[in-house]
Amino acid sequence: MLLSFEPPISMTCEDASDRHDNEFHSLRTQPREFLDQIKGRSLCPKCGKSRKFYCYTCYILMEDVKTKLKQVKLPVKVDIIKHPNEVDGKSTAPHARVISPDDVTIYTYPCIPDYDKEKVILVFPSEESVTLNQLKVPKIQVEKSVNSSISTSETDRNSVVAHQVLNETSDERKSTGVHQDCKTEPDLNDFCSQSDCDRKRKASISAIEGCGHDSEEKQIKLDERGGRAKVIGHGAEFDNSDVSQCHPSFDRVIFIDSTWLQSKKIFSDERLKGIRQVEIKTRLTKYWRPQGNHPDTYLATIEAIYYFCVDFHKVFISDDYAGDYDNLLFFFLYTYDKVKLSKNSKKACKR
Repeated sequence: MLLSFEPPISMTCEDASDRHDNEFHSLRTQPREFLDQIKGRSLCPKCGKSRKFYCYTCYILMEDVKTKLKQVKLPVKVDIIKHPNEVDGKSTAPHARVISPDDVTIYTYPCIPDYDKEKVILVFPSEESVTLNQLKVPKIQVEKSVNSSISTSETDRNSVVAHQVLNETSDERKSTGVHQDCKTEPDLNDFCSQSDCDRKRKASISAIEGCGHDSEEKQIKLDERGGRAKVIGHGAEFDNSDVSQCHPSFDRVIFIDSTWLQSKKIFSDERLKGIRQVEIKTRLTKYWRPQGNHPDTYLATIEAIYYFCVDFHKVFISDDYAGDYDNLLFFFLYTYDKVKLSKNSKKACKR
């Protein structure tokens, strides 16, 4: 996949490329020399085809690599939607799948999962794209939502019982004018142990009112220094730059693996309509294949996934990044070095 991000105005593309090249080789990936020690090819145990390091069709590592490659745990689940015309052997999407098998899933278009559009984002540059910083929500808001979902079943049960008690009591009064023994009614947090049905009815009403969320007028002030927020009604005040206070408003991210022209077809699919689009910070690609007239700000799929994870880490986990996801570029860096070495050798021969 090739994503477009404009280079910074404050530096030329050549300067940015030189600086980026130095940063590229300072990544904390594991040593790659053992790949050069692997002689010949192996048969994929699943499809039986001849492969070198991994099967880009079945997304599994060959045995000589499997025992040595360090897997990477990603901070968020990743789905890759691959265009059917994308050449498997040239795509970098399989890198993510074999290095982070527990967190990455690849779908071949037109296969697209039925997403909960409130919990997923799509990395794609568009007029509606936002930044990760714009997708922050206060942690207290998320915790409240989780606690609410956990207690939903109990709340619903109490609400239903309370309404039943209220309605039955009202009906009895209208039809007979006689109060029934409370023991014959459902138990509602021991409210029905009261013999007086009038008191039971008032308690039922209180239970019904208590099933809802806090009113908008209610204000909750918490210690902001402890990473919490001051909640006022449905909104919240929190330090947007404080990682300890922030939480992502999504739990899955989608990437499109295809050429730029092909990606537009997938992006316009109705099943992806309504999903928030995000673009990552400006980076220069080190992809070795010609990109036509596209600038160096068009990233390969594995680059986009890696840089997204780094940005996600800095926004939602910690300002300090210690190379947690650098090994995602293991195969990418290996191929990049080989291609660069080959190009340099050809240049030397021409002199």
